[in-house]
Amino acid sequence: QKEATSSNLLQLLAEIDADRSGHITLDELHHSFTRPDIRSFMTALEIDVIEADALFALLDDNGDGAVDIAEFVEGMTRLKGEARSMDIHMLILQNQKALQA
Repeated sequence: QKEATSSNLLQLLAEIDADRSGHITLDELHHSFTRPDIRSFMTALEIDVIEADALFALLDDNGDGAVDIAEFVEGMTRLKGEARSMDIHMLILQNQKALQA
């Protein structure tokens, strides 16, 4: 099942990656959420597409403004599941940023 999920996530990344660079930007993520198939996939993973900026911040582990394959698969796997999971990860991210300030 985990392999199937990773394969599905790689396919999703390919769909979002409009310029085929191997990573996605925030603009590509925003644009992808206008597509019903991408929105449906995210809904199936129980990821709220309304919070695109927050989702991108959670996926962009190294903060370089781009999400590569490893960040995407690891982040989406970490976030899928209960809707509250994303909320918890958002709180962790906000606390990390506050501690760095």
